[in-house]
Amino acid sequence: MAAIYDNLEFLTRNFVANKHDERCPPAERVEKFLEEGFIELEALTYIRGRSIPKQWILIDEAQNLTKENIKTIITRAGIGSKIVLTGDIQQIDNYRLTATSNGFVTLIDAFKNQDLYAHITLAKTERSRLAALGVKLLP
Repeated sequence: MAAIYDNLEFLTRNFVANKHDERCPPAERVEKFLEEGFIELEALTYIRGRSIPKQWILIDEAQNLTKENIKTIITRAGIGSKIVLTGDIQQIDNYRLTATSNGFVTLIDAFKNQDLYAHITLAKTERSRLAALGVKLLP
């Protein structure tokens, strides 16, 4: 879960802690959001059988999910929910998946041209120049 906390801290770094505009460390802000129920974190295992209405569902590292995992996630979206999946097919670290056999690519292909679907491909690595070089040079 460390990667999720890192990203939440990055996203909330400019939020204030309370209505009095008091500053606090990003980790403390994330904890407040979790305590107050603004953010919930769930392992994929715990969404089976659920219907999740009126929520933003964010799935990171989707390139490492199987077709079955993706179907489990998509079919749990209740009325008014939005799902955002992020991933990079050049960073698959699940030995059973490839750039053409993972659930992320399957979803992209299956949902193409559907009116309630959108897809964005970034042209370059946003993490760092070093990360971009690693993607380019390492198999």
